[in-house]
Amino acid sequence: MNTNELISSLVNSLAWPVSLIVSIWILKRPLNKLLSTITRVKYNEIEIDFGEALDRVAENLDVSNNENNETLSFVQEDPAIHNIAKTYPSALIIMGFSKIEIELNNIIDNLDIPGNRSSRRYNPIEKIDLLRKQGILDKDLAKSINELRHLRNEAVHLPPSETNITTENALEYYQLSEKVISDLQQSSNK
Repeated sequence: MNTNELISSLVNSLAWPVSLIVSIWILKRPLNKLLSTITRVKYNEIEIDFGEALDRVAENLDVSNNENNETLSFVQEDPAIHNIAKTYPSALIIMGFSKIEIELNNIIDNLDIPGNRSSRRYNPIEKIDLLRKQGILDKDLAKSINELRHLRNEAVHLPPSETNITTENALEYYQLSEKVISDLQQSSNK
């Protein structure tokens, strides 16, 4: 093989990979914007659509669109919350559910149930079941907490590159977790 054939072979072999890399580099910003709008993710047998799931939770909690948007805009005005949502949306989802768990723990610890163990010894599903049996949680609130728990698990266990949770999804999740906490406090004071 002479030099000309070698160069021709190299150019032929590298033409597609180089053009693909150059195209991605040129289109990096538009592709980044496009990918950030994706809310449905499928990984192996797991498929989630954060937007639809959050809509179901909002419906269960009777959050009207106006109330939802007002609270969402209030959450967006908090620079720390907004920064977390923008930088690492999954972290805000984890924070939101952690606050729900803290409230569940507080309620369980204040219950006067014979043989009741410390709230920290219950898993989230057991906490929800216990509070349902005590009449503190209604069906819709329990369903909402379970749905938020499921979404939190997806955010935690799937790599960030594969979840594509948007800033808006994270902010809405956090707002819904605040609504759940408010509903829990009202239910436990009855």
